[in-house]
Amino acid sequence: MKEASIIFWEKAQEVIKEMEAFAGNEQQLKEFRKVAGQLLFYAGISAIEKILSQKMSIYVIGDHKKRGKAIADNLHLFKNGEKIKRYYGILTESEFDYRRKVAYKGENGNKFALLREFAELCMEEIGWTE
Repeated sequence: MKEASIIFWEKAQEVIKEMEAFAGNEQQLKEFRKVAGQLLFYAGISAIEKILSQKMSIYVIGDHKKRGKAIADNLHLFKNGEKIKRYYGILTESEFDYRRKVAYKGENGNKFALLREFAELCMEEIGWTE
């Protein structure tokens, strides 16, 4: 059975590949970033939840704030816990909230790159390699 994190990751890679055909068309790239951003974020979240489920029921996590606390309280479960915590904070905390800026507004720059790095890091945590 393929786990959700892997499905999200694979679909994100398909969308990112499709984006290449629209180089120069910023409006269309923006729409693709929205889709790829959601898929990348939830690939990472699903991977994190898989790791956290070793220690707790993922159903108690409930929202981004609680998940952030669960990550901080269980850094020892991750190979790169501090880095995951830092990326997660940048992506979800209101002062930055990069995930929302990419997934709902299609913003680019380092925001999309950071979201992609976060997903890659999380996928490495669960041992996924392409």
